Amino acid sequence: MEELFSSQCMFYSLNRKYAAYEQSRITFDENITSAEMQKALTDTIQRYPYFKVKLVKKGESYCLEENEKPLILYNDPEHPTMEPDANNAYLLRISAAGCLLNVCFCHALADGRSIMPFIKTLFYYYYRCHYNDDPEIPDVRLAGEEISREEIDDPFLSFDASSIQKPQARPTEQNVLFFGGRGDPEQRLFAHEFTLNSISFMQYAHSIGASPNSLFVIFLYRTLAKIYPERINDIVLTVSVDQRKALGVQNSHHCTVGVITIRYSKEMALLSTEKLNTVIRDRIRTGSDVEVLKPQLAQSKMFAEYIRSKKTLAEKNALCSNVITNAMQSFTGSVSYPGQMNFGKIGSHITAFNLIANSIIPYLSLEILSFDTRFFITLQHGFDDDRIADELKNQIESAGLECCRYEKEVIPNVPFRDMD
Repeated sequence: MEELFSSQCMFYSLNRKYAAYEQSRITFDENITSAEMQKALTDTIQRYPYFKVKLVKKGESYCLEENEKPLILYNDPEHPTMEPDANNAYLLRISAAGCLLNVCFCHALADGRSIMPFIKTLFYYYYRCHYNDDPEIPDVRLAGEEISREEIDDPFLSFDASSIQKPQARPTEQNVLFFGGRGDPEQRLFAHEFTLNSISFMQYAHSIGASPNSLFVIFLYRTLAKIYPERINDIVLTVSVDQRKALGVQNSHHCTVGVITIRYSKEMALLSTEKLNTVIRDRIRTGSDVEVLKPQLAQSKMFAEYIRSKKTLAEKNALCSNVITNAMQSFTGSVSYPGQMNFGKIGSHITAFNLIANSIIPYLSLEILSFDTRFFITLQHGFDDDRIADELKNQIESAGLECCRYEKEVIPNVPFRDMD
């Protein structure tokens, strides 16, 4: 039994109002054979025992405990549920029907980067079974391999924060363009999916010294500034950053995502694309620096220990709820990119791969995934308004980049587990 320690896990799992999930919605070029995918899933979970768990209460804490029930392939990829009774109490749910595969997981279990090895292993076993061929997926993890302690253990537990100077408290962000209050009455998510050619995209990015992160931050900034010109100084975006290196690990499966916050301004709006990229790229690099991240991690660990010191779950819930409410109201949108992927031969059979971030308080997010010669971009929000997607598409095409595919999907939000 493993007690949840890191502040991320506490925030994402203490109560249903603030639970967070992510869906990987993967569309293949032919119908999925359910029996073969179930076999692949059974083989895959053997390699990831730390995902074969359930969330349980132990006194006034939450713990992860081995789940002895089977991990089942469900047939509801369009509308999965994470309610414990309907999911054998797992923190992830794999479902497939037709051409769509959905890998849905709770952020208390992993983050977008650390779920990808699981997906690669699932791809490996399915491809071998379905095509009777080697999928040639590099660095794939297979059942029977030795698993390192670094992969299993929570890096926050061993992180020594005692000698690190804590950062000074940042002033609370004021006057933020915030969309959280515009949630759909039915709690649906509106996902706008773009596919770009990665070769032409990276050629353009390299011509101005941009990374995928910084370039999409620019596109999203300019999109929002065009639609809300009177709020140009209130546009605040966060960029996801991997904290593993600062924690002294490379291969942890735990949720170790931090964010870099960047506020737009009228002065930045006047800069050329190249100059604006230099500003944003430098802020991302600075915010990703190990020595910058360590004090933030020390503060997170200190706060996690403070939460643990509270005697009741009600007190812990109240603390976490307050922090999350303030945090979510301090930014306009988020940009996340887990890096370039390589899915081997099965990549050519994937026609779409869209990442959907779920929370009961829906927010504006832009999720990026890249493999083979394609970028899959998912812009999502909790209100039915196409203006942001239309202008984002215009910004992309104004840079000389073509959207090879564009679709809008209305996605039911994931029913949330209720631990209260």
